[in-house]
Amino acid sequence: MHALEASIRSRADGITYLSLARDLDYDTLVSWGEDPQSARTLLGLRDLFFSTASFSAQRAAACDAAAETGHSYAALLAIYSQVKRLKRQSDAVSLLLELARTPGDAKKLRSLGRKRVNDIQPRPPRRPGVNVTRRSDGTATLSITASSLDIADLHAHIKTVEDARAVFEGGAERPQITTNVVIQLDEFVQLLNGEGQDVELQLTNGGRLTGAELVGRILSDYGYVGLFHPVHGPLNLYRSKRLATWKQRHLAMLENPTCAWPDCRAPAEDCQVHHLRAWSAGGHTNADNLATLCRYHNSVNDDSPARSRRGRLVRRHGHVVWTPPRRE
Repeated sequence: MHALEASIRSRADGITYLSLARDLDYDTLVSWGEDPQSARTLLGLRDLFFSTASFSAQRAAACDAAAETGHSYAALLAIYSQVKRLKRQSDAVSLLLELARTPGDAKKLRSLGRKRVNDIQPRPPRRPGVNVTRRSDGTATLSITASSLDIADLHAHIKTVEDARAVFEGGAERPQITTNVVIQLDEFVQLLNGEGQDVELQLTNGGRLTGAELVGRILSDYGYVGLFHPVHGPLNLYRSKRLATWKQRHLAMLENPTCAWPDCRAPAEDCQVHHLRAWSAGGHTNADNLATLCRYHNSVNDDSPARSRRGRLVRRHGHVVWTPPRRE
């Protein structure tokens, strides 16, 4: 018999092969040339079946069952890979006995063992959050755990690293304020009169900003503005809405079945709803202030009239048209 054949056949009878390691230790196995990790696994599997420290009767029964079933050493390794995941020793020994009595190859036993472990020891529910994994090669991974709907919304806008970078570069606007803004009635009058630079507003997150800064920044998709009278107290709570409703988006798609930028053929269903007068500049989410733009042209559109690089979309005589950048 070929030496390799003898080695392979010796592992076909898993319990007999495992019993050869009963009186061996880690140093001996490694000195014979065994891989350190394989040596630790072999000794762990040996102890699982042959240990007499606890549950000796159940272990002996599992040993007999595995021999009777004819499990190979590979099958025993599959059993061990799942049994060792259980924290309670009584659960581990019970699963060991069940799998030892179950006919099947390593793949079947591993699959069944994984299912049993998940039943016995359910995984804790995932918590929403953001994590960063940094690596020695200079790369990092940002992982977000949230509802499937939230992730779908994010993925609709960010499919590549370039998409993510565009959030912060080029046409990206200043960070959103996700908080409440408290506006006194007399301050509100000043804002209406265009005197916002002299009005200082209080945010419920502890920050303060001027009325001009409020206009210059983007409120969250569903931000709240509280209006207070200096004598009579709170008057009302108003919700500002940045995202277009389904009807508004549908109207924009009907008006511009493709991206409204000249010569762009991106279908409207793949486009974003663009504010002709930027939301950050006081533009409303009304149908006459909306147009469909593909992700790229939405990022390069000159939202501010003061910026003149790629041109911008405006509405003239009821139609959405592109105006070229000004030449100095």
